Amino acid sequence: MIVAILAVVLSCQEIELGVEARPLRSERGYGLQISGRARGLPDGAVIRLRFDRLVNRLEGRSLTVRPAERSWVRLVPVRNNMFTHREVLAAPVEIRLEASFDPCEQAVAGCGENAAAVVCDFRTASVSDVASAIRREIRWIERALAEVPRDGEKGWREWARRQMAALREKERESLFPAAVSSWACLLESLLVSGGESVVHGPGARLSGIGACDLSAAMEDIREIFRRERAALVAREAGRLRREGHFERELTALRGAAGDDGRLLAFLQEMECRLRAPSGDGAGPEALAAEYETLSRSSLTVNEIATRFR
Repeated sequence: MIVAILAVVLSCQEIELGVEARPLRSERGYGLQISGRARGLPDGAVIRLRFDRLVNRLEGRSLTVRPAERSWVRLVPVRNNMFTHREVLAAPVEIRLEASFDPCEQAVAGCGENAAAVVCDFRTASVSDVASAIRREIRWIERALAEVPRDGEKGWREWARRQMAALREKERESLFPAAVSSWACLLESLLVSGGESVVHGPGARLSGIGACDLSAAMEDIREIFRRERAALVAREAGRLRREGHFERELTALRGAAGDDGRLLAFLQEMECRLRAPSGDGAGPEALAAEYETLSRSSLTVNEIATRFR
């Protein structure tokens, strides 16, 4: 199992603030076990932990990573120059954590006037757990896509309202937020327009998907899903290390790739680089970063495969 540990140390005059974060798996879901040190702070001082979920969004036809609209805060007390916190989430999402201490907000003597803050990004699950979650969500997506009615089919409005509600709920914890959000916006636009056309243009809620009938529009949605899955698998593959037992995680990612031949070829090349001696050509991290960057670009899946050869 790959365990991600992120540690950063900042000094605020006589204060030293550091934090570590480990993925946490329990019956309640996924999450994070946080521990940190706060040298120079007395018992009772408070560390502020701010959590932002990182999500994919479409800008034009490119996928970008940015914080979701909502964040949340936990206040953690210091004990013996240490602090701990356990945060539980429903899905293996990617989180940006900011741990901070502001002496101006607390009556702590001898701490100076400068605030200290540490920011780090991490996934709240192991590579294998993320791969399993990808497979589960892909099955949900495939079932939902199979229910799409033919253009002009009677009852499509009821189907669209029901599907849009399910997508809005799914978006809160989806590993494919850009595709799920675009799909929900597509259905909303269809309902507003009466099914005759789809809103399009630079300012459209579909973020660049052109006007077309329902079947063609759904093919655009499938393309976003494929690119978002490729970017996610590449991002997780970038967490694998030669010195770790990467075989199980790599097998799990192959299962998440499904029948996507291009993605499977990428994982095969990742395995070759992971098995190669260190310093022998470009490393696996560089390969994963390149494939993720291409998957997030405005290129189509077929164009990505051509560029990557």
